[in-house]
Amino acid sequence: MAADQADAPQGAGIPNTPEELIAMQENKPERPEKSERQPSAKAKQVLDLIKTLATSAAEDQEIALTLMRRLESFHDEVVAEMKDDAEAKHSLIAAWAIDADRLMHCRIFLENVDLE
Repeated sequence: MAADQADAPQGAGIPNTPEELIAMQENKPERPEKSERQPSAKAKQVLDLIKTLATSAAEDQEIALTLMRRLESFHDEVVAEMKDDAEAKHSLIAAWAIDADRLMHCRIFLENVDLE
């Protein structure tokens, strides 16, 4: 137990009144935003190539669907591996499964975009 926790009285940090709760919430620092990811060298190379190609909308859709399927398969494989791992946290399995489901829905939406 940390020294500051050992010295703190039982129930410290728990407000006794609604006013104390409101005051605690007002003093909370703002949550930091997720840092923006920079594309890797490989990703930048692929993106630069795509920009230079004269592809049709149908070809762009095909490229996007291929990437969506790869991401979806990756997530499905990770979920399957974690389900077989007795030490895997259920919350982590659920998070990956939710993302796999989101990717599946994105793929379905993209497949149903009519470009003609």
